[in-house]
Amino acid sequence: IKRCRDGQKAAKQSIFALHRGDKAKSEKLIQECESCITSDLNPIIEEEPSLRYGSFSNVLEELVEAKLFYAWLHGKDGSTEEASSPS
Repeated sequence: IKRCRDGQKAAKQSIFALHRGDKAKSEKLIQECESCITSDLNPIIEEEPSLRYGSFSNVLEELVEAKLFYAWLHGKDGSTEEASSPS
């Protein structure tokens, strides 16, 4: 639950950064959330699929909201691949 909260917090802070116009901070936080999901949470969910509901689905929902808001403002989703390529 703690790691889910960390990922969800990063996604929420990404949205707040976008409201402040801080695109670079938002990209960093989106990448942090994605890393949390892929590195920390997915292995746990693969072992215990019943844990997918609840905290894990909440962090995914918050990440999608952050990426959609980023895309709406900047025309791309702020993911690792796009953030590292020139605009």
